[in-house]
Amino acid sequence: MEINFTGQHTTVTPYLRDLITKKFDRVKRQLNNNIISANVVLTAQKLNNGVETVLHLKGAEITASAEDENMYKAIDKMLIKLNAQIQKYKDKVTDHR
Repeated sequence: MEINFTGQHTTVTPYLRDLITKKFDRVKRQLNNNIISANVVLTAQKLNNGVETVLHLKGAEITASAEDENMYKAIDKMLIKLNAQIQKYKDKVTDHR
């Protein structure tokens, strides 16, 4: 899986890269390695930090974004939303009516 990092008004430190890569290992296991690539955009504004993620899968895209005052809390919130989107995707794929 290829993860592309982009920082808007902030620099993407190696620690942030490693943290997000480790957190995405769980996401990769949930989707049985069907992820083609992932785009992660980290933004910093005056008081808010934001994270936006787009996962490119075979035949679908899953997006999630979150904002918070702390970048690490924003990453955790984004992962919670991403897990909910993944669960909806998996239910849709396995629903055979």
